Amino acid sequence: MIQFRSEAMARAQAPDVLDQPVRLTGPRTWLVLAALALVVVVGAVWAFTGTLHTSVNARGLLTLPRGGFPIQAIRGGQVSEVFVKPGGVVPRDGRVAAVRSGGATVVVRSPAQGRVFSVPVRHGQVVRAGETLAVAEYAGGPDDRPVAVLFVPTGQAADVRAGGRVDLTMEPAAGASGILRGRVKAVDPAIWTSKDVAAFVGDEGMARLVSGPGPVHRVTVELTRASTTPPRTPVTGAILSPPTRPIDWILP
Repeated sequence: MIQFRSEAMARAQAPDVLDQPVRLTGPRTWLVLAALALVVVVGAVWAFTGTLHTSVNARGLLTLPRGGFPIQAIRGGQVSEVFVKPGGVVPRDGRVAAVRSGGATVVVRSPAQGRVFSVPVRHGQVVRAGETLAVAEYAGGPDDRPVAVLFVPTGQAADVRAGGRVDLTMEPAAGASGILRGRVKAVDPAIWTSKDVAAFVGDEGMARLVSGPGPVHRVTVELTRASTTPPRTPVTGAILSPPTRPIDWILP
């Protein structure tokens, strides 16, 4: 009994632990909290003052704004004469080729004024009705300055806006090299099929080269400076959208 009483007296005389100050944080904890606060402040400032760019890649070609068109044989027969050559200009209703069929000669004429860039037939060749004798670009209009036309898949067209910067890389197979620069002049809201692309380009082979099999939107790119690159040169364009603030991505 005496032993228990002495132990109780010792505990009663000991200082109360609850009255002692407790250290909740140390210097390291404050440093971590300060670093986190700094990150939050810097992130908030960047969200309102920083800029972001998105990039869309698409294929296309250098051409005149109105595109190209094929000139086709009216009927089958043998080509007896060719009146045009690549690089020349054919006027509207101008002679393109003569096709002899059944003892009669039919002269095929151009439906519009254009600059010829391809003549896939030669003298003496036998052609079918509807076969392409020449391909030309529409020429003679007020806006016949060469442009780049890109065909952007519909799923990416929403990221392309007028005024966006474009870097154009020429296809090595086209015999040209280097980079051209331009700005998006217009985005056609209509959805183009592969047939629409072929009609604009004027050549199914070229259409397959510059556009995929799926639906696309036509994007017209105005070059920032005149180019000496030959028309109908395939290109690949990297389209940069106008800069946006990061906060706009979070709170559109």
